[in-house]
Amino acid sequence: MYQQSKRNFWFLAVVCLLALPNKIQAMAQESLALDNDSTSITTNKRGNCSPCLSRTTFVPRQPGTDQTLELTLTNYFLYHTQVPCRPIVFLSATPFYEQTTRDCDFGRYFLPDHKRSVTFEGNRLSIRPERRVYGALLYAQLDLEFLRPGTWLSINVTPLRVEHTLNLHADDATREELGSSNLKYGAVTNCKLTRTRIDDILVKFGFNVWQNDCAHVDFYSVFTFPTGKCRNARYLFEPTVGTVHYSSGFGLNADYILWNKGQQSLTIMGDANYRYSIAEDERRSFDFCHYGEWSRFLPVSKAGSSTTQPAINLFSPCVRVEPRSFVELWTALHYQYCNWAFEAGYDLWYRENERVYLRNNCRARKDLVIYDQADLLGCSTTPNTTTSTQVIDGDLNLCSAAAPQVITHKVFAAASYNYNWHTIPTMLGLGGSYEFSKHHGSRG
Repeated sequence: MYQQSKRNFWFLAVVCLLALPNKIQAMAQESLALDNDSTSITTNKRGNCSPCLSRTTFVPRQPGTDQTLELTLTNYFLYHTQVPCRPIVFLSATPFYEQTTRDCDFGRYFLPDHKRSVTFEGNRLSIRPERRVYGALLYAQLDLEFLRPGTWLSINVTPLRVEHTLNLHADDATREELGSSNLKYGAVTNCKLTRTRIDDILVKFGFNVWQNDCAHVDFYSVFTFPTGKCRNARYLFEPTVGTVHYSSGFGLNADYILWNKGQQSLTIMGDANYRYSIAEDERRSFDFCHYGEWSRFLPVSKAGSSTTQPAINLFSPCVRVEPRSFVELWTALHYQYCNWAFEAGYDLWYRENERVYLRNNCRARKDLVIYDQADLLGCSTTPNTTTSTQVIDGDLNLCSAAAPQVITHKVFAAASYNYNWHTIPTMLGLGGSYEFSKHHGSRG
């Protein structure tokens, strides 16, 4: 009776892992439906907001929470290393390097209508953003057998150096204008921008619910603790490390030995987790509903004054940003031959679209007048070359400052060699991965 219930539980765990992609797709469709509804809410008497194509803010995927970096090779090593006395603490360090590819497509994330290039004041403009990340995921797992057999605690600490280069291609006058010192926020610069910090710290507290010689199932709760600072929004492609958001959730980790013969074995492994990130204050820049994408660079002035400045200087307030849900599904096949191991797998990552809320003291200012220039990026909706209009509540396009929904796919492969160093189980490994998404610039 006991054996039968264990088999049923394992079957349930496998079904949960296999059903997760369908659940993610359903969440994505529901999220898009909510976005469509909210677009009609963010309107004013001049008309609906334009569709959110380009964004004013880039929010990358965090390496410190990437299960590919944490679990590849390490997951099998933790659960299947045979030693006379199991160590209380497992330690691992995973140095890594990440770089964006397809820079032309990445640039479409920032440009109007997702175009590869646009016309800015009569001149062609294109950008090819490059993002490089140097880091090391430092992982520690502590056995807490004194609390309950099979209980454990793990922590990820990930120091990072991030380099962003926008690679703006335009004439000298356009580069000077978009990178002008008159812009307090959202400057478009060709300078390489860097940031070195520790990424958000990820902590898991879990326990083993079932294990035998062929399989195991663990449940765990997961938390992230912010290490970042509030964005200053000084540049369009601003490098960031860490966030200001706490998150919590739960997950499941399981594996099953498909084949075992002598010193060879083939094991399938899976890990699925869900996190919800709470709202905190961040600085974001906004376009205007009526004037479309990149309208944040239009000139504004106080009513009755002839002195103008870029609208982005006045409409980059501290707002409430809610990242909401994150879902990740990691799965891999592990082949072990004597001390050598080969692993290949797939990782699905889903991020829900952010929600941005204006604070009471950050409403649009009614004492300002915005000047619409018909040749600004060639996307003006007003036929006149220069028209002044009073800015009213509801003009700000909240969607333009929110990170969009993202679904990415990652394939990876790795190899390792296991040995005992002074009776300590040790593993040396090397791997690589490629992550892609159908949404331009959403990979991070």
